[in-house]
Amino acid sequence: MQRKLTVTICGGGNMAHAQAAYLARKNVTVNVYTRHPESWATHIQAAFFDGDSKTVPLNKISSDATMVEESEIVIISLPRFAIEEVSTQLLPHLTDQQLIVYAPGTPWLRTIQDDVRWSSKRLCALYKVPFISRTEKYGHAVSVLGSRNVNRVWLSSSSLRGSIPLLEELFDTPLVELSSVWPFVLTNSNPLLHPSRLVVMFKDYQHGVFYDHNYLFYEEWTQESSELYMAADKELLALCEHCPGMVIGKDIVPVSEYYESPDAEALTRKIRSITAFKGIRSPMIQQHSGWIPDFSSRYFTEDVEWGTEPICTYARKLGIETPVLNHFVTWTRDKLNRYST
Repeated sequence: MQRKLTVTICGGGNMAHAQAAYLARKNVTVNVYTRHPESWATHIQAAFFDGDSKTVPLNKISSDATMVEESEIVIISLPRFAIEEVSTQLLPHLTDQQLIVYAPGTPWLRTIQDDVRWSSKRLCALYKVPFISRTEKYGHAVSVLGSRNVNRVWLSSSSLRGSIPLLEELFDTPLVELSSVWPFVLTNSNPLLHPSRLVVMFKDYQHGVFYDHNYLFYEEWTQESSELYMAADKELLALCEHCPGMVIGKDIVPVSEYYESPDAEALTRKIRSITAFKGIRSPMIQQHSGWIPDFSSRYFTEDVEWGTEPICTYARKLGIETPVLNHFVTWTRDKLNRYST
């Protein structure tokens, strides 16, 4: 970095850990705003995808929202269900000079576009998480498994375009500007990817069924899941054609193009081979008789309710049929109603 920056990262999940470590390695002064500051160390051990391993320092770790006031950049990296609540808590302490980055973005950004309280804030949002990562020990250690060759970014004002080079430098990733905030609602990432796998993996699950191991989520990906993913993507692209804020190929890239896979067989091979996905297990819990689904996982509780369902709601408003996406929603609701505690 040409100048010393202070960045506050708001969150405590995999992505917050990864961003804290990655930016600290770049000589950025990193603060962490979290509900559990007592669980964080003053240094974080990090293994990076380029083979580097370091223990990097963190500046401040606190649950006091006033800490964001001293930062040039505030990065909000939270589950979708928590973003509105935490953003509202932070709002009195955010200045009109700070760059506020949602990493990744959220459908809630559509709401605050019309909220006068946010009108003077310098907002931007990454379309996808900048890293594939795994927390090894909460507040202490993280593996940053991979980054993106390119990402997309939404800006609340065209005057913020000058901030794109800084974000590209922070995350070491080229950024393409999105046409609107709509891609955070109409996305073919986790709201399609994760349920495509889950409804196949656990389609026969009921009380008393146990699995003999915790499946590798991506390395054991099946062709049936690929067929579902491509069918769901086809429905979503049809919906995007009716949304004036979506440009196919720019704001959303078809699954077949993104993964360079013209059919389900090729897509299965591709997903199984992605280095950054290696070793990622499925949302499962071990019990004495074997493994069962972990219905408290965000794969069930967040990706569908806060991702797939809003897509289906918008499709119904426009009278567009989305049977595959609707199945993801009804299947997940049924499993949560039956088996979640």
